[in-house]
Amino acid sequence: MYLDFYGLKRRPFDMTPDPLFFFPSQKHTEALASLTYALIAKRGFVVITGEIGSGKTTVCRTLLQRLDPAAKVAMLTNTILTPKQLLEATCEKYGLPSEKQTKVALLSKLNRFLVEENDAGNTVVLILDEAQNLSVKALEEMRLISNMETDTQKLIQIMLLGQPELRDKLNRPDMEQLRQRISLRYHLRSLNEQETGRYIEHRLTVAGDENRVKFTKGAVDSLYEFSKGVPRLINVVCDQALLTGYLRETRKIDRTIVSEIAAEFTCPPADDESYRETGRTSEKGLGFWRRIKRSGGRPRGEREVVDAVSPQETVERSDDEKDRFRQPEEAELLGKLTQLKLAGISAENGDFMAAIDGVQLREGDHLLGMTVAQVDEHAIVFKSGDKRYQLTIESNGDGEQDSPASLKPVPIAGPGAGPPDV
Repeated sequence: MYLDFYGLKRRPFDMTPDPLFFFPSQKHTEALASLTYALIAKRGFVVITGEIGSGKTTVCRTLLQRLDPAAKVAMLTNTILTPKQLLEATCEKYGLPSEKQTKVALLSKLNRFLVEENDAGNTVVLILDEAQNLSVKALEEMRLISNMETDTQKLIQIMLLGQPELRDKLNRPDMEQLRQRISLRYHLRSLNEQETGRYIEHRLTVAGDENRVKFTKGAVDSLYEFSKGVPRLINVVCDQALLTGYLRETRKIDRTIVSEIAAEFTCPPADDESYRETGRTSEKGLGFWRRIKRSGGRPRGEREVVDAVSPQETVERSDDEKDRFRQPEEAELLGKLTQLKLAGISAENGDFMAAIDGVQLREGDHLLGMTVAQVDEHAIVFKSGDKRYQLTIESNGDGEQDSPASLKPVPIAGPGAGPPDV
C-alpha cells in the first residue's frame, strides 16, 4: 500500500524469514559462520537457541542458500509429535513412503537413504524448528537417528532451533547422552541499540530506499526501548510506522509515531481490565494487546499523552481538545478516507471490529487524526471534531458487495445523531 509513497520496491519489514534481508550483526554473523562450519564438516548435532523473534529461522534460511544445491534438506516446523510421528514426518520430508510402516522398517529405510546419499557425495540435513516443543522421548529418537554414521563421518546433520527452554531441557541430567553428541551450541542474543538503528537502515536499503524514509534518533530510541532489540518486534512496529507515515503523508518517522504504535502492542498488567486482547501469536510469551475505553469514561489508569513540543515535553489533553488539535480539513479527510481499503468487519465477544489497511479498529481507536465513533456489521463511523463520516461498501445491482476499493465516505449528522440505515 505504501511502497510507491516511499519509493520502495518491496516491503522492508515483513515477518517472513527472508534471507535477502539477513542483517550481519556480530551475533548473527557468528551464528551463521558456526552453522556453516558444522554442516560442511559434518559434525552431526548442532543447537541454536534464542529468544522469540531473535532471528534464528532467518539465520537458518540464509545458511540453506549457501549449501550445495545437491544437499538434501528437510525442515520440520511442527514438533509437537510422538517419536513415531517424528520419524514418519522425517521420512516423508525426504520422499520416503512412511504410511503403515513399523518403526523398524522406517529406520531401515531412512538408513538406506542416508547411505545412498553419502555414497553420492550429498549432504543430508534435518532441521527441527521450535525444537523446545520436542518431548524427551522425541529428542531421544533424534539421538538414535544421529547414530547413523560411517567410520569417518555422520550420515545426517541434525539442527535444533529453539527458544531458551530448549537449552534448559538439554541441560537435564537424563539428557546426558544427547548432550555429549552436540558438536555446537550457540545462543543468539538480541540486537543492541546501535545495531537496532543499523538494522532498520539495512532493511530499508535492501527494500530499495533511496534516503526518502527517515527514522529519527528519537524514533529508534523509542523503538529499542519497546523491542529490546528483538528483530521481529522491530519489524512489527516499523511496518505499522510506515503505514502511519503514509496515512499522515510524512516520510519522517519520529518518536511520536513509534510511541503511539508501541503503546498499541504492549502487554498489560495482569489486573488491568481496560486492555483487550486483539491477537496472540502461537508462540509462548508474545501477546499483542490493545487498550479500549470503558463505557462512561476513560479506562482505569489511562493517560492520553500527546507529543506537543519535543520528545521530552508532553501534555495531557481531553478528547475534544485532541480532536481540535488534530482535525484536518474536510476535503483532505474525504480524500484520505476514499483511499482506505476495508478488508472486512467481524464480531468478537459482541464487539464489532473493522480491518482497514492491515489495522484492526474498534470503537475509540484513532486513524488519520480521527476517532472511530462506531463500528457495526455494515459500516464504520469516524468522528473529527463535531463532524462524522461513515465508511461503507457500495452494493452492486445483485446486492453483493463490490471489492474493497468501492468504499464510500459519507458525511452524516453531528454527535447526537446515529448513522443512517445502510
